[in-house]
Amino acid sequence: MKEEKRAQDQVVDELAALRQRVDELEALQRTSLQLTSSLDLSAVLDTIAESALALVGASDCLIYLYDEAIESFSFGTALGRWAGEGAVLTPRPNGLTATVVREGQPVVIDDAGRHPLYDSPQAQEWGIQAIAGFPLRRAGRVLGVLHVVFVEPHTFRQEELRVLGLLADQAAIAIENSQLYAQAQQEIAERVQAEAELRRLKEFNEGIVQNMAEGIFVLDAGGRFTFVNPASAALLGYEIDEYVGQHWTTVVPPDQYPIVEAADERRARGARDRSELRLIRKDGLRVPVQVSGSPLLDPGTGQLVGTMGVYTDLTERLRAEEELRRHRDHLEELVG
Repeated sequence: MKEEKRAQDQVVDELAALRQRVDELEALQRTSLQLTSSLDLSAVLDTIAESALALVGASDCLIYLYDEAIESFSFGTALGRWAGEGAVLTPRPNGLTATVVREGQPVVIDDAGRHPLYDSPQAQEWGIQAIAGFPLRRAGRVLGVLHVVFVEPHTFRQEELRVLGLLADQAAIAIENSQLYAQAQQEIAERVQAEAELRRLKEFNEGIVQNMAEGIFVLDAGGRFTFVNPASAALLGYEIDEYVGQHWTTVVPPDQYPIVEAADERRARGARDRSELRLIRKDGLRVPVQVSGSPLLDPGTGQLVGTMGVYTDLTERLRAEEELRRHRDHLEELVG
């Protein structure tokens, strides 16, 4: 009879252990699903706290977040007696929470009334009988602390500590995911703002270029126009779309090729250039211009990849100079 009773008790114990293991797996699966389906940190921490209370039968579960950069705690969640009465929002500097962070290891207290961390009058008022704190660690960093509290006498079993350690790991993953998500959102917001600023600046600069009285042009390395502003096209009597794509020899007469080629050599050495030319308009007339060109260099290789230049129409200046010359000649004739 005794052997039969022992066999029955063994079966009951094995069933209880199996049931406990099933409960643990279900709790871990529940928190894992919450981790993968939600970016709401509060909801995930609440699920973890609920699982901790259900699995070990504790009266309270509290989770604090820790900012290593400024060595400061913030409140995560609290379920149980303290959730209704108001949990401690700021952990004590020398209390259990700070000790767990400082040591980076779990701290388990089975008899809180006799422990140095809970011998103060304030701690005695809390009525804590047993408490355990687990660091929430990821990649060598402590991101917070998970506490389970008993207001009745309790001795923590290894099975309880094991499952609480697993829940602490999941809480750490949830906090890290939340931080990474917040960081990604911040980076996206900054990038969107930077892109908007660049777009505004580009539109502003394009507006200036499009409305400048001087002709602006860009040549690629092959000598073809890739950009001209309205003033540049109007100067030579072209529409912009028929001007872009033309080679510079279209608007420069052959007798002036040496001037352009010499300017290209100077720009290839990284120097700016200023030359005077007589360009060919679409109607065949020649227009005197001053061309100021700046080299466009590849930032990686330093090779010349194009030229950005400005046309300044010299027609009025040359006309004024001719008028001045005629007046001077006339004055010399009068004096003679």
